[in-house]
Amino acid sequence: MELVHIGDEIASRTIEWTDSSGHTSEVRMRVGRPQPFPDSADVYCPIQVIGVGSERVMYAAGIDGIQAISLALKMLRTELDALQRELGGRLTWLNATALDLD
Repeated sequence: MELVHIGDEIASRTIEWTDSSGHTSEVRMRVGRPQPFPDSADVYCPIQVIGVGSERVMYAAGIDGIQAISLALKMLRTELDALQRELGGRLTWLNATALDLD
């Protein structure tokens, strides 16, 4: 399944991106409302990172909304770690490198 929008946003966090040259900008993590798959009892939770990278909408799936949200937060953490490695920058939240998504 490919998503274009996250739908209803239920949570977000703004963090700071510092690129390899020291320039800073805002990055926003977005979490959408968990929704049932059209053809299944399972649930998906859309996520998106805006301000760095491809900004594509991704999703995590679970057997219920709680599991989908939990997996979506882990997926966000993995995506942000990959962006830092790929682009050579650094993400911080409240002046700390721990983004507190675990």
